[in-house]
Amino acid sequence: MEDFEKFENTESEIENAAEETAPAEAETIENEVDSEMNFNVDIPEAAQDNEAEQFGEAPKKKKLISTPIIIAAIILVAAIIAGGVYFLFFNSSVAGTWVFDENTSSADQASKTKNENVRYYTFNNDGSASISVGTIQVNGTWKYTDDSSASPDEGKKFIEINILPAVSGTFEVKVEGNIFTGKTLTLTTQNTPIKFVSASKVEPKLEVSKKFKPVKEVTGSWKYKDTYSNYNYKFNEDGTCLIASKGQSGDSSTKGVYTVDTKKKIITVTFISDQKQSSQLPYVSGKKGNELTLSTVKFTREK
Repeated sequence: MEDFEKFENTESEIENAAEETAPAEAETIENEVDSEMNFNVDIPEAAQDNEAEQFGEAPKKKKLISTPIIIAAIILVAAIIAGGVYFLFFNSSVAGTWVFDENTSSADQASKTKNENVRYYTFNNDGSASISVGTIQVNGTWKYTDDSSASPDEGKKFIEINILPAVSGTFEVKVEGNIFTGKTLTLTTQNTPIKFVSASKVEPKLEVSKKFKPVKEVTGSWKYKDTYSNYNYKFNEDGTCLIASKGQSGDSSTKGVYTVDTKKKIITVTFISDQKQSSQLPYVSGKKGNELTLSTVKFTREK
């Protein structure tokens, strides 16, 4: 036991001695280091940054974006926001697609019944316009204009529409609402308002007959031109077709599907107007497949 007590006393004395001498030794080492490091050295800026990072100090950052660029960016963002707000809430342009609002108007030329397909009235930004029903579309033009015969009241706008043979004339126009609550278009002529609502065009689909087989002498694009008009027929290998005409009576196009009866020499075209319809075209092929007579009218193949 005595040896153990001596050991404990000895160990305690060692610890006390270490506590008394440690601060003095540390202070001596720090003084020596300070005296040894007491000289001037030019350190490059990059090295200073690295040294600062090693010792937990943040390096000074250079300005990467100048004030004029920031101001320009803010102005651009503000302009984009202003444009978006205008488009959403204050855009009064006629451009867009519209359908007749039968709840607020009684115009016969724009009406539709339960058995009819919707008629779409489309005014494009480039000045082109169209009226479509089913797979038939009649094309024309529109533009803003001044109506000298109309009242010169401030705030009134007028457009001229030429979509032959359906619509031709000058109308007072008013666009109200926004894309959230719905937009309305009112065309007024001879004190009679015709009202429309904005819409997204939906075109009906036609199914190609499962028995369809392309016929080489019919497949392709065909044209006919006379003094007053141009006619074009396009019969595709997949069973779809396009019939287009342009002349004094108007500009129209019809999408459809077709079948060919090679024995009876008849092309049957199916399309949709107010309802699904079919039209039969007797045909005769000639001159090595470069001519095609459809219902007595001779067409030539387009290359």
